Amino acid sequence: MANPGPMTVQTFREIYSGMDAPRLYIWPMPADYEKTLQAKKLARERAAQKQQRRRDQFEVLLKECKERKTICCCALLVDLSSNQTWMRNNSDSRSYLRELLRDQDESQNPYVYLSKEDAQDELVARGVPFPDLDSRYAYRCALQATDGQRQIDFLRLPKDVRLMMYEIVISEDPIKLARPALLAANKQIRDEASPIFFRSTHFRLDLDDNYYLPDVPKFTSETRKWLNAIGPDGIKELRHISIASRSEEFNIDLSCSDAGQWSTTLRSQRHAPHPLHSRQSCPRRKVKTLAAWLADAREAVKEDVEGMTRRGQDPARLKAYLKHKESAQEWVQVGMDIFSLRCGEGKSVKPTLQGLEILVDAIIVKDYKARSFVKAVYSGRV
Repeated sequence: MANPGPMTVQTFREIYSGMDAPRLYIWPMPADYEKTLQAKKLARERAAQKQQRRRDQFEVLLKECKERKTICCCALLVDLSSNQTWMRNNSDSRSYLRELLRDQDESQNPYVYLSKEDAQDELVARGVPFPDLDSRYAYRCALQATDGQRQIDFLRLPKDVRLMMYEIVISEDPIKLARPALLAANKQIRDEASPIFFRSTHFRLDLDDNYYLPDVPKFTSETRKWLNAIGPDGIKELRHISIASRSEEFNIDLSCSDAGQWSTTLRSQRHAPHPLHSRQSCPRRKVKTLAAWLADAREAVKEDVEGMTRRGQDPARLKAYLKHKESAQEWVQVGMDIFSLRCGEGKSVKPTLQGLEILVDAIIVKDYKARSFVKAVYSGRV
């Protein structure tokens, strides 16, 4: 039988009117049945359109928050590796993003907190007449419009003043692999600000998922591309880096030869699988040095060994754990010593790409020590 097409009341009656089915009872259709179907279909379409508008609104707010340099990825629950968020699209999330953008706008606007009297004094100092509307908002807007039209010859300022301004502007940049727009102004500004940018900024270098394999590049393609772009001249100016894998992030001061001062960024217990932070100065960012980790491990093992000894238990496994912990720390220090021999230390340090890979090898050995201890415990050798 040919396809009857979309089912309607008429086609329904035509199909079943000639069938020999004594027990089949055709229920009478209401007179407005077709109108009811159309109304329900229209309601579903309107609900789908409304839901799509909400999704689009959420995506626009999230994109704007991601583009703000002053908003850390931890506030958005964004994974740095995949750039995906765990935030749900609901009214609370949209309100939270709007409030986040509003707070950032207010914190970045120096005119928001000016009183009416202060705005009047600033307008008088600039020789600008008062606006017709006598309100704090009108005075602030007039002052902001006046300052927006003022121009200065930045390159005529003393060099010391320019260097101070470079430090202020660059210090607000996140630790992503990018150059600030300031360096694209002209050659003189780029030459003056580039050393400050590389020395004062904390860069995050992401490791490849298979970085521990011998024939695989240590860093991700994005990181390698950035290192090739800045070249040896830019790499030798690096001072603060974060070498990050999927499980851990090591914050390293390349001018310090003590590997105990390496720190790891602590993860939130609530969002443990989430990545770390896109801003070095994020107030939620908590770090702990390797020396502090080792000291805490020694203290905890000491207390547990004393308790096991009193109960007549064998603390050999705890002692082996501490030994593996100390051995891993020693190998990290060996890697830092080799880096210092090749690239220098202190103020005279000049990192190279090979030196950065040596630090990655030290991290690989540290991870190998941890995995070997876990395997030894499960296999019964410890």
